[in-house]
Amino acid sequence: MNLFEQSIMKTVLYAPRVHLGIRRKKRKRGEDTLTLDATVNGKEVKVSLPIKRVPLMLFFIMMDAPGILIGRPANIPSFNGAWVKPFLEHGPRMPQGLQGMATPALDTHKFMQFLAKIGHCYAVSVLGHTFKPILSDMILADPAPPPNFYLIGSYGNARTDDPTANLHELDVSWQSADGVEYAVVSIRMFAKLGAPTYRVVAGERK
Repeated sequence: MNLFEQSIMKTVLYAPRVHLGIRRKKRKRGEDTLTLDATVNGKEVKVSLPIKRVPLMLFFIMMDAPGILIGRPANIPSFNGAWVKPFLEHGPRMPQGLQGMATPALDTHKFMQFLAKIGHCYAVSVLGHTFKPILSDMILADPAPPPNFYLIGSYGNARTDDPTANLHELDVSWQSADGVEYAVVSIRMFAKLGAPTYRVVAGERK
């Protein structure tokens, strides 16, 4: 597992996976708790709480379509909002004595690398040698490169999909733009919660 994958899996996706009972490797000592920045008596401190009692939110960035598919220049960003799913909404929102706390942050640079690797690997497994991969440099870059809105996006705020019975969903299709056919991988993590679908342009048809 790459460092950027570990970063995403152990921060913004870690506690939600525990709440949903997703199988993980054998836990090590201390992995039943999550360390967070919190405010106690007006002071900023770090506290460790049982993961299943952490009042947190699963959130994903929302983006427009990948620029290469709609003719948007590569240097124009496409962030346009966030999708948020609260956990423990019927339980205590703040442990007693805490005046405030911060949930783990989403590193957008590493998150885009994370999506790129999923898209690349899935396209290779399904399409084999029928396409020319274009994500390798982004995946292998260290440190993580800035978000690539030209090759990675979603459907924007206008599209919301209903929850399904599946935890995650993957699909790949061909889409033409400016006379070129691109392999586009659809990635929907936590589909059962109604999370957004990302679109990753994995390569060109040979």
